[in-house]
Amino acid sequence: MDRLGCVVGVGVLILLAIVLCAAVIFPWTFYNQVVSLDTQVDNAWANVQVELQRRMDLVPNLVAVVEEAGVHEEEVFNTLAEARTKLAGAIDQDAPTEEQAVAANEFETALSRLLALAEDNPELQAYQSFLELQQQLQDIENDVRGSRRAYNDRVREYNRTIRLFPGNLLARVFGFEPHVFFQAVPGAEETPEVEFQ
Repeated sequence: MDRLGCVVGVGVLILLAIVLCAAVIFPWTFYNQVVSLDTQVDNAWANVQVELQRRMDLVPNLVAVVEEAGVHEEEVFNTLAEARTKLAGAIDQDAPTEEQAVAANEFETALSRLLALAEDNPELQAYQSFLELQQQLQDIENDVRGSRRAYNDRVREYNRTIRLFPGNLLARVFGFEPHVFFQAVPGAEETPEVEFQ
């Protein structure tokens, strides 16, 4: 009986040691994993901001060439300037991601109105500088889309990790909140209408 009691006692101690190790190791590894994923989300968003900044930096040159071609649509230019200022302010002030995304979508809408003007002005298509800027803008747009996809991929991975059981319990304890996906504004798929005065 003594021998059996000793074996059972050792077995119980080993089982308790395993449970205790798991109780310490799982939260520790979970926390480090989520912090790593959160950092990846932040990095991916910073890459989106870089691409948005590149696009914003190209716009004054684009507007100058459009004006040089004789296209004077003050409402379009003013809307674009306001949207650009709003987006630059949101990025510079490190506004929440949602606010930056809304500002980026407003800027895209205003920029698409400028490009619609260009399509309706064949003389503008003859300007080599405009065609070069348009190609640069198209390249940047591709980079912006790629950066947004990468950001949304990181957000999906992070959000999934903090929502799955049993990690969701620890995520609440550690205060991890879900990140917001970058989404297009409703109606962004439609071409804006431009009215000429």
